[in-house]
Amino acid sequence: APEIVVMGVAAGGFTFCQANSSYFWCVSKLCGYDIKKGYWLVTLTSVIMGLTGIIATCILNAFI
Repeated sequence: APEIVVMGVAAGGFTFCQANSSYFWCVSKLCGYDIKKGYWLVTLTSVIMGLTGIIATCILNAFI
């Protein structure tokens, strides 16, 4: 199904957030993190969200 493909692409695209993305800087600055702390926390959080999305996509694909 095309929806599964979109979910997979979105989850994979969000898995690694680097310091050159605007998402990284928005979250880091709004939370008051310095660069080192922001790099660890924002990147770790994006990896967790991306992997959760990929796992959810695989589970959903097994049932559809």
